[in-house]
Amino acid sequence: MKPILGFVSSIFAAALLVGQAPISNVDGRIEREQPVRRLTFDSQYYDYWPAVSQDGSQVIFSRNDAQLAGKWKIWKASIDTGEARPLNAADFPYDCTRPSWSHDGRWIAFRASQGGKGSDFGGGTGGLWLMAPNGENVKALTDSKKYDDYYPEWSPDNEWLAVTRSVLGDENNDIWTVSLKGGERRITTSPKYDGKSTVSSNGKEIAFASNRDGKLNIWIVDVAGGETTARQFTHDQGRAPAWSPNGKWIAFESNRSGHYAIYLKRIDGGLAIQVTDDKSVAQHPVWTSDGKSVIFDAHSKDVKGYIALVDVREIVR
Repeated sequence: MKPILGFVSSIFAAALLVGQAPISNVDGRIEREQPVRRLTFDSQYYDYWPAVSQDGSQVIFSRNDAQLAGKWKIWKASIDTGEARPLNAADFPYDCTRPSWSHDGRWIAFRASQGGKGSDFGGGTGGLWLMAPNGENVKALTDSKKYDDYYPEWSPDNEWLAVTRSVLGDENNDIWTVSLKGGERRITTSPKYDGKSTVSSNGKEIAFASNRDGKLNIWIVDVAGGETTARQFTHDQGRAPAWSPNGKWIAFESNRSGHYAIYLKRIDGGLAIQVTDDKSVAQHPVWTSDGKSVIFDAHSKDVKGYIALVDVREIVR
């Protein structure tokens, strides 16, 4: 374990690790690299934005060719063998990105976009769609002629999703909730960027990335209370939060060390714990349902995007 922040004493760091709230608005950082296993290996593809099945046996992700010249499609792979197959029909006309698997296993939500500016990573205007885990029953959920929607994240009861949304004609991004029964509600109203959210295990809070403090950090808001309840969770840069199944941790990506890696931080405070190394760019963490592992995408100068798993049980036990 290597302390990074010089003024954090070893006694103070130990106190933070057992869950006491920090006495500073600086997170602090320690490195505790954990065992990592690659799940996808095909060098002809670029794999990005993973999500995992409730039983922990399958991972879904967006896949493009290695040059990012084709259409993004949703693929499914076995976590044990890495054997993968596409879920979207070959003639589905949209880029399909940012999948999210419902907790009951019945639906996969994803973004379908027309391409255009930023289309290397599924840019352009897009809406949210649903499909069954076998790739069937594909249907639109939100109106892409009215909204530009990203990053659907399921509530624990599978009845609504937290969504990163901009109203067309307005460059601002906020967090909304979208019900499968048709209701929609705006949760944040900051004039800054709010995006890439995650829902707490009890469904009462949403964590999201925002630059409302001048740099990109993670904030938490009460679903019922909305914008007035927003509070800052990280202070040294962070984005793409993922709430642990037991509600005690948030995994996130950060380049606070000068390189993107996966971090864990307790909800009740403490140091940010770096669990992946600085040899690859690690992003978009998601937890397995047993709370023992975090799945993420990664790439390096020599290796195109792939999906990997880091075992974090020694930290969160």
